Parts: sequence; C-alpha cells; structure tokens
Amino acid sequence: MTRLKARRMLVLEAISSYIETHGRGPTIREIGVMAGLSSTSSVSYQLSQLEAGGLLVRATRSWSSVEVTGTGRRRLAAAQNLTADGALG
Repeated sequence: MTRLKARRMLVLEAISSYIETHGRGPTIREIGVMAGLSSTSSVSYQLSQLEAGGLLVRATRSWSSVEVTGTGRRRLAAAQNLTADGALG
C-alpha cells in the first residue's frame, strides 16, 4: 500500500471529520477551507485522485454526496496510528 501524499491526507481527513459532524459531505469550497487549499481546481484535483484511488465515492455528481470508503477509513486509521506512534517515540 502506497502512502498518501500529505495534501490528499488532509483532504481525506477534512471530509471524514465533516461527514461525522454534519452527516453529509462538504462542498468543494468547504473542503478547500478545511484543508488550507485556496484554489477550487486544486481541491477538485485532490478529490479526483482520492476517488480514482477508491478512497472516496459519490452518490451523485455533487461532492456533498461523498462518502469515505472502507479503504479510505483504514488509510486514515493507519495514518493516525503512525502519528500517535511517532509522537510517543
């Protein structure tokens, strides 16, 4: 399993957190704000890459219908474990 680039990980974490809080996916602009990306085209590119990698799926064309897949949740958990382990050592 290849490591996700830092920017993609930020986007994935932002989406996961937003869905947990709001019960639906964020808009592209909301994702940009949460991940610190000012360009909506940059956000769109990151989302496309995450979707192509099987970490996100959409029920409609809107990103508000996005869901983090099981693979995406596992990648987030693995990254959080790595961060926690690194903070301890």
